[in-house]
This record gives sequence, structure tokens and C-alpha cells, in this order.
Amino acid sequence: MIPLVEDYLSELIQSKLGYLKANPEYVGSVLSTSETRLAKLRAYLQSTPIKVIKGYPRTPNELPCVCILLSNEEESQIGLGDYIDDEDADIRQHTAEGEVVFRADGDMGAPYTRVPNVPLVGVYQVVNKTKGFVLDPDGYYVANESQGLIAFTTDEVEDEDIVEITFDYRHTAKVHMETLYEVNYRLECWSQNGDLTVDLYHLVKWSLLSGRDGLDGKGLFRQKLGGTDFEPATSYFPEFVYRRALTFWCQIAPSVPIEDITYVGGVEVNQSVSFDTGGRTDD
Repeated sequence: MIPLVEDYLSELIQSKLGYLKANPEYVGSVLSTSETRLAKLRAYLQSTPIKVIKGYPRTPNELPCVCILLSNEEESQIGLGDYIDDEDADIRQHTAEGEVVFRADGDMGAPYTRVPNVPLVGVYQVVNKTKGFVLDPDGYYVANESQGLIAFTTDEVEDEDIVEITFDYRHTAKVHMETLYEVNYRLECWSQNGDLTVDLYHLVKWSLLSGRDGLDGKGLFRQKLGGTDFEPATSYFPEFVYRRALTFWCQIAPSVPIEDITYVGGVEVNQSVSFDTGGRTDD
């Protein structure tokens, strides 16, 4: 899937600012400055909502705010793109009966049976219906996933015994294309007060640093922060709008589904061929 980085950043900043609004005494643990300035900031956070928006603010009424803007993104390693199978796409469990077969001159060289649903993932339980007991898990193994073959290494089963097998198999799978991206966002702090813009900038920085592990868990790895001042937004004249931006760089590995695979669950024969007459007869 493609991670929506803007959503992750917005949710994190709103959560952190909400925490400071509910716990204003914690501001002193985040910013190192004079008590007078901290007191003003605590009062401001409790009385004034700080909007977090995607894109630029349209009117001065949206200030103060934190704007999330995409600076650039670029696919960084073309050679990384690979097709991968999603092994967890749709694993199903089924129970079926089979007959134990032993052919000394066969490919298996051991007693075996076959399940109808493939590819076979694993065997949950085998019951010898003929003799009436559950086999020890060490007495059998998956010999061929694609053919659904289960081989027996125990003498608790014999030729022509009927066994009941509970097993897991792949019903469908998805093929994905995955690549690596480098993305760079600007988190601009806008307000009509220079000191407040600076304070917001450092609060956003604290939000991203303290939430770094959470963002990493969502697929935003190798995070790196930077910052810069921007010229005031003259389009808001006569209002004087101060701007300072935190730059957020990271790598992501988006993957997109390109193919759904449905496995053949079994083959049913409904026609036979007569080699003697060259004709075909229907069963």
C-alpha cells in the first residue's frame, strides 16, 4: 500500500498539541526559555486552537496554523522494484479424507496420501480413520506443496488406510510491485506574531522527534529534520504573516497490487478418450 504521509504527520501534530493544551504545565519540559514566555504560551495554547491543514491557508481567519506541504518526492532506487507474493493473502483451512498409498518403486519411496486443495501450506491434524486414532505430528510431513502430497514416516499407517487430514492451503494470493521513495515535506508555521511563529516551530519539532518511533512503525523510516525561515506572506496584506518551516525528510517503500492469483483447487475428469477407436465418450 501507499502510506499517506500527510495524514500521519497531521494526526501526530494534532495529538501532541492537544496534549499540551490539556497539560499546559508540560510546555516547560519541551521548551527551554524564560518563565514569562512559557506562561504566555501556556495561556495561548489553552485559549486559541492551532489548526493543522494540508496546503496553504486561504484566509487570515485560519491563522495560526501549521501547513503540511510536499516539497518533493522521488523514486530513489529503480533497481529495488520487485514482484513479491503476499503469502497471507487468503489462507484457508479444509478437512478431507484420503487413502494411504505405498509404492515401493514410486517417486515417494514412503507411504503417502494426497489432499485436493493446493498449494498446501501445512497440516494441522491427521486422523487414521481405519484404526481410530490421531497420528503424532512427527509421523508425517508435507512432501510436495504444489501437488498436495503428505508423506508418512510412522508405521502407524498402512497401505489402503483411510486418513482424515485437516490442513491449510492458499486459496488466493496477490502479487505486488514495491519500490523505494525519498519524500520531503515542509511543515510551515504561520501566525501574525513573530514570537508565536517561533514557538510553534519548536513545538512541531518536538512533536516529530517525540513521535519518531510511531512514524517509523507506520513505514516512515530514516527520518531527518531541518528548518528555514520564509519571507512574510505579502498576499495577506495589510496583515503581516510570519512563516517558519520545519523540513521533514524520510524514506517510504510503497507497494501496489498488480495481479490477483487464484490457485487451481482440483481437477475433475468428465471425459474419457478411447485409444482403441480414436473416439471420445462422455462419462
